[in-house]
Amino acid sequence: MPVSVSLTTSGGSVLLSLTLNTLAQSSTAQLATDFTVDQQGVNADVQWITNSTQLASLSLVVAVGAGVHTFGVEIACISGDAMTITRAWLTAYKLPLTKK
Repeated sequence: MPVSVSLTTSGGSVLLSLTLNTLAQSSTAQLATDFTVDQQGVNADVQWITNSTQLASLSLVVAVGAGVHTFGVEIACISGDAMTITRAWLTAYKLPLTKK
């Protein structure tokens, strides 16, 4: 299940936040996520086991150059029983530049 959002930045750091609501049939369902920036993986693979109804949130800060960027995440059930993602949203927030 891919989720993506675009953002125009002047460069610097961007905070990515993924929030999921899941509903699993048992405690053996396992999810994997893979964050991307401009369709390139950012080496932030995360896996977790979910049970019943769960709210999960993952955050990541990435550095980008100036311009339009597409931030995304791929979500997959990798083992265990069936799971339903009832809601998923991805937020990309341009962090303010700090001066030294």
